[in-house]
Amino acid sequence: MRRINDELTAVQVESVQISRRNMELASKVLQLAEAAERTNSDSTDDPAVRKEISKLEAEVKASRQRWKIMKGTASAVVVGSGVDWVAKPELRDVVLDPD
Repeated sequence: MRRINDELTAVQVESVQISRRNMELASKVLQLAEAAERTNSDSTDDPAVRKEISKLEAEVKASRQRWKIMKGTASAVVVGSGVDWVAKPELRDVVLDPD
């Protein structure tokens, strides 16, 4: 029973690590998409439009950062609580972030 519990814990830790790596890769994709958008938005000659685009991009970036912090905190709380989050779909979704 102890061996199985240790294996389960190892799988849970690996799952969290993979989830974190997934978040890093998703973040990289978003960065690349933002760079592509900036390249496209630079083709605009109107300074007012450029200023508005820059403002909106900054707001989106700040919003994403807040979301990542909240998501990471919630995930850490669930994993650190000792609750069997793997068996409960709602908690598993919080930790693994299927989106």
